[in-house]
Amino acid sequence: MPSEAVRIPRSIYLDTNILMQLPYWDSNVNFIELREAAKLIHVPLFVPEVVAQELIQRRIETTYEQMGKMKGLSSTLGNLLGRDPLGYEQVNDIENRITTIANDFLNHIGLQVIPTPTNIPIETLVSMAIRREPPFRGIGEKGERGDRGFKDTIILFTIIEHMRSKGFQDAVFLSVDKIYSDQAVQKRLKDEGLNIFSAKSFTEATLFINQNIDSLTKKIIAEKSKQIKEFLSSKFDEIAEYIIHNVEISEEFLKPRGLWALMIQDHSLDGVSIKKILRVTPKGISRALPGFLLADEPRISGAEAVTFSVSLQFDLVVEEYRFGILPHTSEKFPISEPEAFEKIKLQPTIRDIPQKELTVFREITISAYIFLEDGRYSKLKISKAYT
Repeated sequence: MPSEAVRIPRSIYLDTNILMQLPYWDSNVNFIELREAAKLIHVPLFVPEVVAQELIQRRIETTYEQMGKMKGLSSTLGNLLGRDPLGYEQVNDIENRITTIANDFLNHIGLQVIPTPTNIPIETLVSMAIRREPPFRGIGEKGERGDRGFKDTIILFTIIEHMRSKGFQDAVFLSVDKIYSDQAVQKRLKDEGLNIFSAKSFTEATLFINQNIDSLTKKIIAEKSKQIKEFLSSKFDEIAEYIIHNVEISEEFLKPRGLWALMIQDHSLDGVSIKKILRVTPKGISRALPGFLLADEPRISGAEAVTFSVSLQFDLVVEEYRFGILPHTSEKFPISEPEAFEKIKLQPTIRDIPQKELTVFREITISAYIFLEDGRYSKLKISKAYT
């Protein structure tokens, strides 16, 4: 079945050959992984009624086979012991019991049975059967001419009608049957405006869902981030004023140590000591994301939490680092008072060390609230800056 335009499926369908991979009246790890992945995106799992009926019929046939074997063993054992030791264990009403167990099982593992539609045109089925249009098959298992595929066709129409009635366009169908990948089936689905990804196992279906979740999530976050950044850029004067009058930094912000030093790309301050900070100028919004950096930050009703980075330009006076120059300090000073840095540093004057002006850029991270008005961003409230 086609899969090129499938993004996040709205429904998942299971064929009999997939359902039969589960143990008797039990699930398995691969199925559970698929079910949990589907839960994350609120996608239900379905089995067409024909599939449920076939599962029941196969279980009934298996039960009768086992009972036949048990009867033979019982007779042999009875002859040896001179009695019928299993005679009192006769099973009554096999079909009703297995039907009840099967329905309870499907419900228990989270599979919904969708009824066979009553509006499938009989003329369409007859025409497809005569022309052996897939899922009808013109060739049998041993190469003989035949009319196999009625059940598969009913399954196909059940899925089509269910998706149409629910307004679904994208789905996943689990089946090992290759007939559903036939071009004629794909054309019918395309004509119906449906996109169905065909998976041959629980694992393949889970992988497909997770990959599409990742892709769609990244796309949504990117679009959201773009909207947030555009709004913040329109409020940049307000943000810059907040930074200048409220933010304090230390020399370590400019010259981080340890692992933090590996996280910056600009290493122009390596091997030099900062003598003065001439100016600090907020330049622009570099990045923006929905949500807060820390999970325990309070939330405000009617506002979206955002985290963004602002690029700051630092115009400095630096000198070559030499023995006797004090190491950089972690004491903070207001950005609005760059001259305060010189008082904190208290560096001794060493002759013959050339000085030069140097400009570097650093990013400051800020968390804030954006308020919505008529579905549009309106006001900004800055929460805190991380330095």
